[in-house]
This record gives sequence, C-alpha cells and structure tokens, in this order.
Amino acid sequence: MTDALDFLSNILPSFSFQPQPFEPPKNDGFIIKSTLPIWHYGLKAYLNERSITLETANKYCKEVHYSRKGNHYFGIGLRNDSGGWELRNRYYKSSSSPKDITYFSNGCMQLVVTEGLFDFLTVTNFRHENMSFLILNSLSFLKRAMKFNERFKHIELYLDNDKAGNEATEWLIQNHRGCIDKSYLYKDINEMWKRRNGR
Repeated sequence: MTDALDFLSNILPSFSFQPQPFEPPKNDGFIIKSTLPIWHYGLKAYLNERSITLETANKYCKEVHYSRKGNHYFGIGLRNDSGGWELRNRYYKSSSSPKDITYFSNGCMQLVVTEGLFDFLTVTNFRHENMSFLILNSLSFLKRAMKFNERFKHIELYLDNDKAGNEATEWLIQNHRGCIDKSYLYKDINEMWKRRNGR
C-alpha cells in the first residue's frame, strides 16, 4: 500500500489539478461543549429546507454545541475520522481541528465519494443500499482518500459539478479504474434533490 501511495504522489496528471495542502484551522479557543441527537427547531427547519429528513441526519450527525472566542454556537455536526467536526447551520459553515475525511463502511465492495456534509446527506436518500461512504470534507484530502478507494471495485463519484470538482473527479478516474462520474446528473446535487422534492 505504501508503494502505491508513493507512486500516486509522484504521478504527473495530464491536467492542472493539484490538491492544495490543507491548512488546519487556527486554535482560536474552539471548545466542543456537548453533542446530542438533533432536536433544536432551527436545525430541524434547516434540514427541512435542504430536503434532508431528521432520521437521515440523526443516523450520521449530531447537534453540536461549542464555543469560540467566548461566544456560543450550535450546528449540525459530522465527525471526521480524526475526531474533528464539520459544522453547519443556516448561517455559516465551520469546522474544528483536527480536519480529516469521514468514512462509513458497511463491508461491501461499493463506495460513494462526496465532497461535503450536505452532499453526503443528499446522496444517502437515493444511494443507500449496500454502499459505503467517503466524505472528503476538503478536496485537499483527495490523495489521502486513495487508501480507501483502493479497497473498492466500484466507486461512484458525486463531487461538485464545478471546475475544482470536475478536475478532482478526472484525477480520481485516471487513478482508479473503478471510478464512475455521477456529476452529469446535477449542477448542485442538493439543489437537484430539493427541486425533486418540491422545495
């Protein structure tokens, strides 16, 4: 596996995409106060706006209360593999250190890869049967994700349908024969899902 990762780190792709090194958030007094099932009305209303069921969100996420620089906040939190959190509410995006990918395995040979929290929650509504999930949480972690991708024969890519997302998708397809681009289905995957549900 180490040899494979060394090889990937030295390849020169035929296009310009190069994941940028991730710079972790500065330690500015970020403190997690509590985590619990999502119950706050504001967060439930936000999920409803995004056409994500509370059942789906609570399966993978928590309601996270935290403080930063003495101010108190709360949001929908997705925990990453290093114990940090991706945090969202109607008004802002945030994250805590350490930053990392999030991986959910169910022991099958099929994987879904998404960029962010709501992309992931959206895809689980229609690609949930016998699938494992990898949420990058940042395109900076694209090469780190390869150690997971190598375990799977079939990988569906639901990355953002923009320049950075398309270049990342192309890089993954070039480096894993089992990758399939699904971004042709949408311009923005959550917007597509909301329209499908009359939002």
